[in-house]
Amino acid sequence: MGYIKFLLTKQGYNTADGTFGWLKEGNFIGNSSKDKPNTFKEYLYPDGKYLYDFKFIAQFIWLIGLVILLLGFNDRRYFVQVLRLSLIGAFVFLLIFEGGRSRYMIQFLPAIIMLITLLWDTSMQDLKRINDVLFNKENIISD
Repeated sequence: MGYIKFLLTKQGYNTADGTFGWLKEGNFIGNSSKDKPNTFKEYLYPDGKYLYDFKFIAQFIWLIGLVILLLGFNDRRYFVQVLRLSLIGAFVFLLIFEGGRSRYMIQFLPAIIMLITLLWDTSMQDLKRINDVLFNKENIISD
């Protein structure tokens, strides 16, 4: 039971950060004082004025992507299944060989983005169905 808890915790670390470990390790490019102000730098550089806005937006988008992946579970198209299998293989690889950091997820982003794109319609239908069941009073069965 202890090893399963370890793997679940490690998987949480692998998938938790929507910025994929941005600015957490290593050295960052030096920011010269001669540089003109740049909106891009304001969002992505360590001393950027809007760095925390970037982190919030990235985490929000990542969370939406994960929800789409979960809600699109009923889609049984062949290519979707292949992408799911590749994602499962990626997660197993990270669990066995890597150190439990979100930055390692970057290499699997093409498959994740394709899967999110393919599951969008199915996920929105499931979300609408959930919304109808939870908030539509006509669906409530009375005794």
